[in-house]
Amino acid sequence: MMGNLLGFPVMLLMLVLGLAQMWLGWTGIEHHLGIWAAGGAMMVAFLARIMLPLTIGTYFGVVDVIGWPWWAGVLIAAPGIIFMVPALIAGFVGTVAERFRS
Repeated sequence: MMGNLLGFPVMLLMLVLGLAQMWLGWTGIEHHLGIWAAGGAMMVAFLARIMLPLTIGTYFGVVDVIGWPWWAGVLIAAPGIIFMVPALIAGFVGTVAERFRS
């Protein structure tokens, strides 16, 4: 019963944090490259599930738009990077393993 009570607030918190990170990514990309690039990054994120442009935009949104220090930008963008690294490593290992099987 207690797990169900904690699950909903945690889900809401994760939703709010994800939306905030998307907004920061949008503002960072829009600040440097314009509204069309920000829209393209959103389309790439939603249609192709490639989050790297929004993660980089999140860093620049925190540092250049909000004006926080660089380490705060890294900490806020880090969750996106943390989830990308295992996928990159798995893809690399899969490619190397495929080469040795042939």
